[in-house]
Amino acid sequence: MQNWLSKLILTPDYPITDDCPQRIASAVLLPVFKQNQQWRLIFIRRSHTLAHHKGQFAFPGGRFETEDNNLSVTALREAYEEIRLEQHQVKLIAKLPNQDAGKRFTMTPYVGLLQHKPQLYPNTAEVTEIFHLPLDPFLQPRHYLRLKTSDGQNKRVIDFIEVNNRVIWGATAAVLYQLACRLTGLNLSSSR
Repeated sequence: MQNWLSKLILTPDYPITDDCPQRIASAVLLPVFKQNQQWRLIFIRRSHTLAHHKGQFAFPGGRFETEDNNLSVTALREAYEEIRLEQHQVKLIAKLPNQDAGKRFTMTPYVGLLQHKPQLYPNTAEVTEIFHLPLDPFLQPRHYLRLKTSDGQNKRVIDFIEVNNRVIWGATAAVLYQLACRLTGLNLSSSR
């Protein structure tokens, strides 16, 4: 997908909806940079000692705090706290639709453009690994596996995608699927 960047910038942001106010607001940053003519996306592996989403592949991010002016500030603050990504290195270019993450959190994803591959350092209390993967496979909806599940009361779809022997799933994969749908013009609701 050659023109993903211009297509993303030219597409209006999705509005933030508050259809479930008892959920905890959070935000994540999808940091993107170009290396050797290839766009790459930065991920983290969450620590196994955390209370939520232990050991999962994710984007840097976390819960909204009262000193944050808005959720984009949350995403940038958390990226600095978790991987030492300096805010001045990030140009926010898009906001994606809110995504439920587990039973308690609603996260707002932001795409952030970096001028080059940054020097990053994990906060070892929260992050066990920082890695980057090529962006292109994530931008193709056909690469996703979509598993429909039910706990007897609620039905939901869990997204999965494997890139370079890394299985990304759950809310992180759902955010990536939203990005792919936005860039390909696929109607997200009809694809569920």
